[in-house]
Amino acid sequence: MADGLNFTILEFFEQLGSEAGRLDVPWAKFEGETSSRKTFEIVGNPTIYDAATEANLNQAFLLGQFWGVSDSSSQVMINGQALEGLTIPAATGWNSWLTVFSAPVLQQGTNSLEIKASPTLPSNFIIGSIVLQWQEEDAEGGDQEPANDVSNLEEPAGRRR
Repeated sequence: MADGLNFTILEFFEQLGSEAGRLDVPWAKFEGETSSRKTFEIVGNPTIYDAATEANLNQAFLLGQFWGVSDSSSQVMINGQALEGLTIPAATGWNSWLTVFSAPVLQQGTNSLEIKASPTLPSNFIIGSIVLQWQEEDAEGGDQEPANDVSNLEEPAGRRR
């Protein structure tokens, strides 16, 4: 089976926490202690194959934007399952957080992601965007078309060299 990288960008722009209105950010909707649930599709079998070691690593990557996380007990949930051992780190201001997680929580078909704020510690923070990247085997065993095929991409008009 052919392997291919795939990714999704999930845009939240939401406030999580214990107090509505604590953060004066009108463009970020207050959701309470759990973000809205975002869904995305995985066409093939989500795996990562390391050709050097000939091993199936079963890992995926998550890059998230967060503002004002005051404690390290908020969790990322994929398909209703907390990413074990992973919590969003506390930091002031805007921060990007990159982590590797075990891909078995991903499944072929529809997947979901949501963020849960700490139920025990008062915290209010903002979620920007989250990028998930995984590798998948083509579900039908043939060569997988790239998600962003640029083979027929034309040079923009007026571009200077």
